[in-house]
Amino acid sequence: MSHTIEELRNHLFDTIELIKKGEIEPADAKAITNASQAILNSAKIEVDFIKALGGVGEGTGFIPLEPRKPDQAGLNEHKKDEEP
Repeated sequence: MSHTIEELRNHLFDTIELIKKGEIEPADAKAITNASQAILNSAKIEVDFIKALGGVGEGTGFIPLEPRKPDQAGLNEHKKDEEP
């Protein structure tokens, strides 16, 4: 199972929606946020490591190596799901 930064971002936006609707306990939302921050910190270390190697290395795939347009990266996915 692959996990990407786009998936994490989408999960965090889903969590925000659940908070707004009152469908998640604040403690659960905080736990999700804390876990997400730990994942992002790990990704930052990975990026720094790849930079230290002069850009050599593939990474874990969490952060795509190929630049993508925002709509291709899933950034607008929530906008599509929302009602006009």
